[in-house]
Amino acid sequence: MFGLAQSSTGNMNHWVIFILSIIFSTIVFGVKAQESFTIIPERDVYENLNDKLLTFDDSTHQLTINDIQQADIQKLFKKGKTSGLNHQHVYWGKLNLLNQDSTQTKWILQCDGYNSVVEVYIKQPNGTFLLRKTGEFVPASQKEINEATYPMVSLQLPYNQPIEVYIKIYTQLKDSPTFKLSLWHPDKINNYREWKRFSQGIFQGAFWILILYNLILYMIIRNKSYLFYSLYMIFITIYSLYVQGFTREYFFAEIPIYNAMIWICCANITAVMYYAFMRSFLNTSQLIPNTDQLIRFYMIFRLLLLPLELFTYYGLSNSPLTDLLTLSLTAIDAVFATYVLVMLFRTRDISARYFIIGAIFLYTAILLMIVLHGYSKLFYAIIYQLGTSLEVLLFSLGLGYQIRATEREKQLAQDNLIQELKNKEDLQRKHAEELENKVLDRTNELSESNQELQQMNEEMTVTLETLKDKNIIIENKNQAINDSILYAQRIQEAILSYEESLKASFKNHFVFFRPRDVVSGDFYWFRQKGDESILAVVDCTGHGVPGAFMSLIANDLLSHIIDEKQITSPEIILQNLHNGIRKALKQKENKNHDGMDIAVVNIKQNEKKLSFAGAKNPLIYIQNHELSMIRGDRFSIGGEQLENERLFTKYEIDLSVPTTLYLFSDGYQDQFGGEKDKKISARKLRELLSSIYTKSPKEQKEELGLYLDNWKKNEEQVDDILIVGVEIK
Repeated sequence: MFGLAQSSTGNMNHWVIFILSIIFSTIVFGVKAQESFTIIPERDVYENLNDKLLTFDDSTHQLTINDIQQADIQKLFKKGKTSGLNHQHVYWGKLNLLNQDSTQTKWILQCDGYNSVVEVYIKQPNGTFLLRKTGEFVPASQKEINEATYPMVSLQLPYNQPIEVYIKIYTQLKDSPTFKLSLWHPDKINNYREWKRFSQGIFQGAFWILILYNLILYMIIRNKSYLFYSLYMIFITIYSLYVQGFTREYFFAEIPIYNAMIWICCANITAVMYYAFMRSFLNTSQLIPNTDQLIRFYMIFRLLLLPLELFTYYGLSNSPLTDLLTLSLTAIDAVFATYVLVMLFRTRDISARYFIIGAIFLYTAILLMIVLHGYSKLFYAIIYQLGTSLEVLLFSLGLGYQIRATEREKQLAQDNLIQELKNKEDLQRKHAEELENKVLDRTNELSESNQELQQMNEEMTVTLETLKDKNIIIENKNQAINDSILYAQRIQEAILSYEESLKASFKNHFVFFRPRDVVSGDFYWFRQKGDESILAVVDCTGHGVPGAFMSLIANDLLSHIIDEKQITSPEIILQNLHNGIRKALKQKENKNHDGMDIAVVNIKQNEKKLSFAGAKNPLIYIQNHELSMIRGDRFSIGGEQLENERLFTKYEIDLSVPTTLYLFSDGYQDQFGGEKDKKISARKLRELLSSIYTKSPKEQKEELGLYLDNWKKNEEQVDDILIVGVEIK
């Protein structure tokens, strides 16, 4: 029994060892036994290398080719996604190639997709790896083949010998890494590159001939249409070089990351030049004036978006966002252009038709580029070149038509001018004959009229003597009127003079007074009643003699209210003044609407308080370097009254800090002048007072006069002007 048990145990151990061997072999050979991609004779392009590709996601960004060779890493290579990968990871691809074509050992591996860096490791017979680099952001000096459109490297594939190749890809600007591998015969690649250079040379040559031609035309005739057209074509040619990779291959070879500036700048500036050419060529400000305003705003909008796109690409390192933004703007541009083209079509202008047809070619190409974006770089470039070429052809035909139309208009105008000159010559000849006949007739008439003229001269002499006598009478009357007005001025100045009493109460003050005529409707009134200083600035209806009469009535009423009735509160003063004016002018019984605007302040210096009320006229005061304004009530003194009783508002101000007061009529701010013949305005008057209040009263008065004279210049004064300034410490 024991021997049997021992034998069974031995057989069991053999089975365990056998099963473990099978499992181990499966793991090991499962890792190594990757199916090779076979290259067969008489075929020069293989676009399905991804079918045999195994991939590995390196989320650490730190693995090297030596690390990749470790068995535990090799086990992680598997068949998986080759596109739509995480932009934050590094990806490795593993590919076995077997060349069964004995006639061709050199091949080109193309690594398409938006990969910033592609590193291809080719295993050598001695076990080492040969590194070749390519990719969008790899400098040309580190590339074996300086080709920007399709990243590629060369492979030496000996006949019937398996070659192991590792491809490492990653991106820097949030593009999705992509494995899109294909194998090309070198002759096929050379043919493609030669054709690309040839087609681009034809395109560039044709465009630069047109550019130079139009620049010469601009320098000769100074028509901006040719300048904008040339600039538009220049940016088209630059963008074409970008699309087919020439800018990255030759201009940004060692700093390829900055190549994207070409795309971003051209997309925006080309749009701006397009609309600038449209506005100049079609004169849209006259042809479609409302739409022309939108075009101008859209041009500014496109220029403002340029720094935003550069920021998303370089500042945020976000190529997909920039790509989406630019393509979206291009689509918006197409929609906006469609609207503009519809507006142009409705004008039925012949030149506009050329522009519309050319634009249709361009925007059809742009829409195809948006739809086919990412499908084929070659097809993308062909669509762009074809669309822009057809558009430029139509634009050139349009410019040619415009030149011919201009020449026809000039010829027609010249013919019309010649015909008009002939007609004028015939007319002048006819007029000369008529004048000659008239001269003869008039000579006869004049000889007959000499006697009549002599008689008329005698009558005129008598009439002139009579007029001289009347002129003397009129001059005497005018002198009497002027003497009366000057006398009235002296009377008004005598009655309305408060300078001495004002100076006794307020040492620092000024009165800026400029009547429009000899006598004035503006005046100021002042009383010192114990501790109360009552100051009013009054603007009566009208100016000259009528205003002066109103000023005398107002002066008497103010004296009666304050001196006799002993009323010192500003709002009650205004109420009594209003009733007094209506009574004095009997405004209830007749249609008289004369009155006045007034500002009244009561200053109690011992109590450090000021009360104010105004009828339309405001009060401006400055405390702690801050200007404030209290508006008067919206109705005047006197005139029509619809309410039962006219009440005025009283305002109070604390005078515990130094305060500067300004009371004034509206004559200063209503004075016309300046460059645009406008009023000075209340705002400018406040700004002026705010700038001069720290100066002495004399200097303030001089500044007000100087500003008024500079503003008014040769304009007539429109109203009486009065400003009173008082400083309270």
